[in-house]
Amino acid sequence: MSLNWLHISDFHLKASDPYSHDVVLNALIHSVARYTKAGRKPDLIFATGDIAHGGMKTIRYLLRLSKDLKMVSMEA
Repeated sequence: MSLNWLHISDFHLKASDPYSHDVVLNALIHSVARYTKAGRKPDLIFATGDIAHGGMKTIRYLLRLSKDLKMVSMEA
């Protein structure tokens, strides 16, 4: 039995930085979707390190990221 996992670390998301939200996180979501469609679906996703600072707006982005990663990794 094999286990595929994805480790993402140290986002350092800031509420005042739309680039990290719109470009970086969307690229991550699309990468996970491509890998999933290619048969490399992650069984586990670890997000560690310095993930965010910047209050509730950043937390909302992280919740969206979590939801989107779950959705794209279940499509295959």
